[in-house]
Amino acid sequence: MKQYLDLLDRILTEGRHRSDRTGTGTTGVFGHEMKFDMREGFPLLTTKKLYLRAIIHELLWFLKGSTNIKYLTDNNVTIWDEWADENGELGPVYGKQWRAWSNPIILEDGSGEGWYGDPIDQIGNLIEKLKNKPDDRRMIVSAWNVAEIDQMRLPACHYGFQVSTFEMTDEERVALYIKKTGIDSILPVLRSTLDFQNIPKRWISLRWHQRSVDTFLGLPFNIASYAILLLMFAQVSNMVPLELSCDLGDTHLYMDHIDQARLQLSRDCRSLPTMKLNPNIKNIDDFKFEDFELVNYDPHPGIKANVSI
Repeated sequence: MKQYLDLLDRILTEGRHRSDRTGTGTTGVFGHEMKFDMREGFPLLTTKKLYLRAIIHELLWFLKGSTNIKYLTDNNVTIWDEWADENGELGPVYGKQWRAWSNPIILEDGSGEGWYGDPIDQIGNLIEKLKNKPDDRRMIVSAWNVAEIDQMRLPACHYGFQVSTFEMTDEERVALYIKKTGIDSILPVLRSTLDFQNIPKRWISLRWHQRSVDTFLGLPFNIASYAILLLMFAQVSNMVPLELSCDLGDTHLYMDHIDQARLQLSRDCRSLPTMKLNPNIKNIDDFKFEDFELVNYDPHPGIKANVSI
């Protein structure tokens, strides 16, 4: 995860001070890109320990289309508590936009706003395209519904993502076949054999876009969350994850995270872990927390830091 440490160093070196909504103050840069080769391992920070339980439960909560923190509370995840109202509601945040996007219109009879058509399941539509139109350049999911931003307790920070796929070469498919079966013969492997073994035919990549980036606390969660989502998309569409990338806007460190960032920079990166998914799950709505297993994670100790609300 040298890419992440390079970003910390850039902010500490080039960052400019700004006031912010929380009153804490930040130093940051505007505009940054990172890329992670998923073939090298699961992109989870090793310079401080991250607790994956909250990341997985939050992602499953998004995919359920929920906007109430009850599911999170039931699973002892508190990362959204400060923004919820007394009933646990957050307004039309990520889950609503991902799974049930709606478009407000003014009714012709002048009686006010109405809703046009059925809610749009952006995740379901994306998976349908992955299976039937994998070359489509419109595989985009947005959480930035302009008409509903004022109703959100916290407008989306990571406001959208795009998925793209690429055909594998025969050589790449053969390499997967050898890895799966353990058979390494001098004889050529026929395409029919690859198809019979259900060897994937495509790579899949994901790129997300983020307007506001809490680099110390939030960004490591975002990286891991979208990496898991990419793995899920890959499994339900029989593809192989290739690259995870991000386009970051206001990328900052809170002023009370400076010492923690410097501590991380003093630590060495360790080997990336592996994330395993239950191979029997073929529908994205069927995943449960128990279907994810992190293997060979050996991080440095965690580093505490305050959350700015």
